[in-house]
Amino acid sequence: CLSRGLGDVYKRQTLVSKNIKWGIVTNKPSYLVLPIIEMLNFTHTPNCIVAGDTLSVKKPNPEPLLYASKQISIDPIFCAYVGDDLRDIIAANAAKMFSVAAAYGFISDKNQIKEWESDYIIDSPLDLKNLIS
Repeated sequence: CLSRGLGDVYKRQTLVSKNIKWGIVTNKPSYLVLPIIEMLNFTHTPNCIVAGDTLSVKKPNPEPLLYASKQISIDPIFCAYVGDDLRDIIAANAAKMFSVAAAYGFISDKNQIKEWESDYIIDSPLDLKNLIS
C-alpha cells in the first residue's frame, strides 16, 4: 500500500538507517501510482515500485511480490510485506514472505483482520518500527 502519515516517515528512516531495502507493490495502475509517489517527494525513494499494470497478474497472485523481491535482489523468505487488505496477506503468504497486516489501513471491519492468517498485525506504522528494531 502507499505510505501514509507521519509514522511512515519514521518507518522509512528506520529502514534506511538499517540499510533495509523497501518498495511499493500495489494493484493500482502506474498512471495513478507514479504521480502520487512523485507528489509525496520521498527523501528516500523506494527501491522498487510494482504497479497493477507492471505484470499481467495482480495480488492476491504472489507474482508481483516475487517480482519486487527480484528487483531488489532479496530472496522472498527474507522479505516482509505490509498490507491493509486480505489479498495482500494472501499474496505475501503464497510468496513465502513474512506477512504483516496493517490494521490502520482501509479496512472496513477490523475484526476480520484476525482471520487473515498474517504473521503479525500492526495497529500503527510505529508498530512496524518496533518489529524492525
